[in-house]
Amino acid sequence: DLFPGVEVVPIAYVDLRRAIDQVCGEIGVMPVENFVSKVIQLYETILVRHGLMLVGPTGGGKTSCYRCLQHSMGLVAGMI
Repeated sequence: DLFPGVEVVPIAYVDLRRAIDQVCGEIGVMPVENFVSKVIQLYETILVRHGLMLVGPTGGGKTSCYRCLQHSMGLVAGMI
């Protein structure tokens, strides 16, 4: 851990979570907790990094993850 003993308070991301669930239905992906958490992790990484690279095995969900985030952010922007 970078900061031992510090407890991280999870952020709810209510609007983003709702948008992810909707987009998953539209693109034919089941919104299971592992996938949704990866989409939210990608979002949080984008907030703090200038660039990133998604790596992993073929069929691991990289493309579905970033496309889901892309469409979800579009929905969230429309909600504001």
